[in-house]
Amino acid sequence: MVIGLLTFNYPIGFIVLCVLFATLVTGISYYKSNPFGEVARWKKHLVVALRFFGTFLIALLLLQPLLKQTKSTIEKPLLPVLVDHSQSILGTQPGTFAAEELPAFLEELEKKLGDAYEVFPINFDMERVRDSIDFTAVHTDFGLLFSQVKQRFRHAHLGGVVLFTDGIPTRGQAPEYLIQQLDMPLFAIGIGDTSPRVDAKIFNVIANNTVFLDNLFQVEVQVKAEQLSGKSGVLTLVHEGKTISSKPVRFTAPNQTLQFSFSINADKVGLRKYTARISAFEGEENTNNNQQDFFVEVKDSRKKIVLVANNPHPDIAALRRAIENFEEYELEVYTKSAMDKPIADAHVLILHQVPARGDRGIPNAISSFPNNVLHIVGPEMDLRDWQRFQSHIKVTSSPAFENLIPVVNPNFSLFQVEAAFEPLFNSFPPLRGFLNNFEFEGTGESLLQAKIARVTTDRPVLFLGAHENKRFGFINGTGLWRWRIYNFKEAKNHKAFDNLVGQMMQYLSTKELEERLTVAGPTRVNENEPIVFSARLLDANLERTNAPELNLVVKSSAGKIFDYTFNREGDGYGLRIKGLESDQYSFVAKTRIGSENFEKTGSFIIEKIDAEYLDLQARFDWLENAAEQSNGKFYTFTDRNQLIADLENDFKTPALLKTTTDTEPLLSWRVLLFIIVTLLGAEWFLRKYFGAY
Repeated sequence: MVIGLLTFNYPIGFIVLCVLFATLVTGISYYKSNPFGEVARWKKHLVVALRFFGTFLIALLLLQPLLKQTKSTIEKPLLPVLVDHSQSILGTQPGTFAAEELPAFLEELEKKLGDAYEVFPINFDMERVRDSIDFTAVHTDFGLLFSQVKQRFRHAHLGGVVLFTDGIPTRGQAPEYLIQQLDMPLFAIGIGDTSPRVDAKIFNVIANNTVFLDNLFQVEVQVKAEQLSGKSGVLTLVHEGKTISSKPVRFTAPNQTLQFSFSINADKVGLRKYTARISAFEGEENTNNNQQDFFVEVKDSRKKIVLVANNPHPDIAALRRAIENFEEYELEVYTKSAMDKPIADAHVLILHQVPARGDRGIPNAISSFPNNVLHIVGPEMDLRDWQRFQSHIKVTSSPAFENLIPVVNPNFSLFQVEAAFEPLFNSFPPLRGFLNNFEFEGTGESLLQAKIARVTTDRPVLFLGAHENKRFGFINGTGLWRWRIYNFKEAKNHKAFDNLVGQMMQYLSTKELEERLTVAGPTRVNENEPIVFSARLLDANLERTNAPELNLVVKSSAGKIFDYTFNREGDGYGLRIKGLESDQYSFVAKTRIGSENFEKTGSFIIEKIDAEYLDLQARFDWLENAAEQSNGKFYTFTDRNQLIADLENDFKTPALLKTTTDTEPLLSWRVLLFIIVTLLGAEWFLRKYFGAY
């Protein structure tokens, strides 16, 4: 329904003036001069009326009239239908039956409730559900689900939320404590089987990601049993198809968790795959969780990192804790005045505010260090002395200090930064650094750039590069310890900060050999996650180019071949791979410039996630409580048709009458212009036709 109302920017009395103005103009034109002579009265009145109304409309438009239109629409309540598409749904016979029947029921739901509701079926990834449902999700996180629903539909007129699920969480907080996040009626339909079942599962495997050749490393295996009191089995560790260790297992209670330790010798360098396996028991329906693969990277030796600081500083503790999380690095920390050991054998030297103001020269061990260096500059430094002992970073202005807010450079390509960490990096506290201009010799890129007074600049906060076959790093400012604390405050862990430090150490601990082709990518990813590669190619002049095509050949452990072609991104290459199964893979990147051939090899693993098969006993208890607390209702899948009846009657949400008002200047109406031109044109034509002069 549309209702129109005319308003003016001037007092309504001005309309009387428009009438008087039109009357005056018409009177002067026709009554004072009497141009018609002797003509019929009706003809004269017709022409006069045309002149009057044409003039009146022109005068009226000078008052800038506005047309207000009020539109009323009926808005049906929105009914989001959330469908659990995790793998556990198909783990039991009742769940499989529900999965087969669910698409047809969703169609029936839309058909029968379509007049009263806007039915909107989506899966737990917030993707629209159409004709079929793929039950492939490897995690179920109800906390994330509820927060996404609240965010997505926060402004909608909701009739409640319908939830099809088995109620089994595999990640995030316990769902019974999260229902308050929804703040709307929940209509839960339970899918699956709630009865206890005979089951033995590898619940968890704990092992270091990295170990070293010829060392023994420990593996902790947790075995969980249900309904197996008095039963015995065997737990084995398998490597390359052979059993390398086994232990007897006996369960003494109906529900029990046991932990076993194994010592394994790392006898071969490379990425090694192991399998922990518990024997199957009589009556056990779910054997998918009876084994779990895990991977360990065996390296030849640790890489030594030396950190030299001008004075004790909280940054040192933050860097120490981050680096010590990585088994492949051995860290030594000194203050500059207490250096008592040679450091030439280190792979990386980290200098924290060295040299400082007032120093009498730089120790020879530092100035003659032969390998890669990370410079962390700060207010205590003497930039002039610093420039005298290194030549690849130049300061081009007088020292000045500023709080530098870090911002991720989207064009950084030296290694892959995890997308999930970028929002944290962009919100890290500022570093106290130099406002100077720094120029870098050789090649390199800023990973973090400085935002100053809300303006993102190209001034580096964190720069990585290479010069004369040596790699170097540069951090402009102190306060890294605040980054690590902020990481824990926001994410309840230090992963983003520690991963950033680990990636810097990996880059800096590799010698720069002027490789013409470099390829960067992950060494391990979880199942269903994309594998992201970046690559750089140098031409004969050692300048970056992506003119030739760059191909990637990926090979699984079973010998299956996958061919890919990199995309050109900026002056480099990028590739994103999805859909590979969990396995161990090797790859070869190949390209050609003229008669020169280039290859780069590597490997990665895709780790299988079996979280959805660890527990297949449906949890209807918290679903019932959540539905009751939210003024909704719980149903089993066999009672699903009652949901339709309830939403049409007892729980029916009324439609919303929505009113909107639009204002439009009358001057913009072309129809009105056409009417004025028609009135005055007709007046002119009839006056001539009737013989007026």
